[in-house]
Amino acid sequence: MSAPSTPTGARRPVIVLGAPRSGTSLLCDVLESHPDVLVLREPRLVWRFGNDSRSDQLRPEHARSEVVEHIHAHFSAALRERGVEQLVEKTPANSVRPLFVDAVFPDARYVHITRNGWAAVPSIRDFSTRRGSGLDGRQVRKLRRRLREASPSQVAHYVPELARRLAGPGGRRPALYGPRLAGLAPIAEELGGLEAAALQWRTCVDSATTFGRALSPDRYLEVRLERLDRETIVTVLEFCGLAVVDDVLEHFQAAYSPEAGLKRSALTDLEQAVIAPYVSPANVWLGYDEPSLVSAG
Repeated sequence: MSAPSTPTGARRPVIVLGAPRSGTSLLCDVLESHPDVLVLREPRLVWRFGNDSRSDQLRPEHARSEVVEHIHAHFSAALRERGVEQLVEKTPANSVRPLFVDAVFPDARYVHITRNGWAAVPSIRDFSTRRGSGLDGRQVRKLRRRLREASPSQVAHYVPELARRLAGPGGRRPALYGPRLAGLAPIAEELGGLEAAALQWRTCVDSATTFGRALSPDRYLEVRLERLDRETIVTVLEFCGLAVVDDVLEHFQAAYSPEAGLKRSALTDLEQAVIAPYVSPANVWLGYDEPSLVSAG
């Protein structure tokens, strides 16, 4: 049976926005400890249904009726299986397609977590180097989840990507992880993985912040990884319409370390100069102090 034309369930979902390596997983770990919440982590192929040949930078016109129905049906089924009503979803690629996401869920609320670009960008580069090729145990589990969420028509689109991953790091192109921006692979090949990571981070930040700050305060909340505390978590819970429960606050206290957000990989002077045009203006816009050309901590 096809999905209903007016999907039920998944009402007022909370979409966690944020560039890779900016604290989205931590925030979702905390929210997942709430008894009334279902957290869906990176259902990448669900979001890309019907647009598999495109980059992750989808637009509202790509939210065709069959696409919207497919996404709603998948999320609603997950809520029914869990037996809760509040969905929290996090996929970093949603930060580069927020208008598309809003066309799918016009009643969604957005929590955008940011991190200083001088820490986030090298972390994206390093993570891509570690996880952009090959398959370890965690990646095998993720692959199995991807296969479960994929429709039959989608599988063929991702065979080449899987083949590149299985080939390991010996290929000609730098490993890529995170949002697939239009033209990102040639940029990484010519300019290197660090500049590609800077472009990913900056595009996520610019798209999510421009979109979110135009919304009303009851639909968009912006928080910083470096400044998370119990009061901020209470604010997030209240924004999501959730009761403040001790289990969530205790989970946050156990999981969060302020030093984690501040830690940054060492960059050479040349590397800092290369990514400064991406990082410095966006950091100022986000409210971080500049200049931030400092050594690793």
